Amino acid sequence: MLEGSIFNVGVTALLARLGIVSFSAYSVCRRLVDLCLTPMFMYCNGVIVLTGEYMAEKNKNKLLNLPFIALTIILIIYLIIAAILYIIRPLSIAFFTNKPEIIERASSILLLVLFTSIAQPFFEVAKFNLQAVGKEKIALVITGVVNLLIFGVLIYLKQSSELNLKTILLLLSCNYLVLYIIFTLFYRLEINKTIH
Repeated sequence: MLEGSIFNVGVTALLARLGIVSFSAYSVCRRLVDLCLTPMFMYCNGVIVLTGEYMAEKNKNKLLNLPFIALTIILIIYLIIAAILYIIRPLSIAFFTNKPEIIERASSILLLVLFTSIAQPFFEVAKFNLQAVGKEKIALVITGVVNLLIFGVLIYLKQSSELNLKTILLLLSCNYLVLYIIFTLFYRLEINKTIH
């Protein structure tokens, strides 16, 4: 989504201002998170297919349970991969960089990055669910508004010189979780309205 891309560019710019070593270390940790999240998109595509099938069947129970089941599977896989990568972090981090200062910094922040990134699957599953019931425009508008509000908070904290990596990552998690809650509410409303 365009609004998500613009938001990510803004957040990346703020992260880059934390210093070369911190930004590089975060980038390495983010690559490891991407590995943990790889199965998520396969399951999210499955959500779209199954939502379509259940809508055709008018199976309200399955439609309401599907997001929870998909999210549970994704989170279990995420936690397993994350645990393995964290346990072997000297190897997993060294795969992406050979600079000692970046390896040391990445090792110190990996747990924080893995923990705060666990909010992303909540957002992705809820977004795919909302899109599957034909509410792409609502998802787009809501994402744009929430992203703008969170980015405003980030800019305010930057001006107040209170912005650090932990704050940025926690606000990103809040962004994902707020969107998850709103998307889930709209999805449930749509299911209850469509299927009686």
